[in-house]
Amino acid sequence: MNKTMNSRQDVQSDTGFTLRMCALCPSPCRAAWPADLPAPLESELPSGLALLAMAVLDGQVVFDDGLKNALHVKPGARVCVEQCVYGLDIVGAIVRVRGASVEDGLS
Repeated sequence: MNKTMNSRQDVQSDTGFTLRMCALCPSPCRAAWPADLPAPLESELPSGLALLAMAVLDGQVVFDDGLKNALHVKPGARVCVEQCVYGLDIVGAIVRVRGASVEDGLS
């Protein structure tokens, strides 16, 4: 098996549960979005970031520069994560997906 598949599969097995739990969550963390920030796009919220990361891992989307930029966790999302009722490390999961994808040269 090639290096790309090993890296993505390793990340998928390590983070898949976290990404799926966050993506399917009813998002009670949205209430923690700072009021002084503009209303977020869905892709800026932890659940939206989790869906994007899952699509990258599953090979459903091309990991191009736009997606690479979208997978940066914004400060507002970090606040939401601090309020996660499940205690998921979604920031860590997204950083691992992005890092593995960049390392594998998918962009």
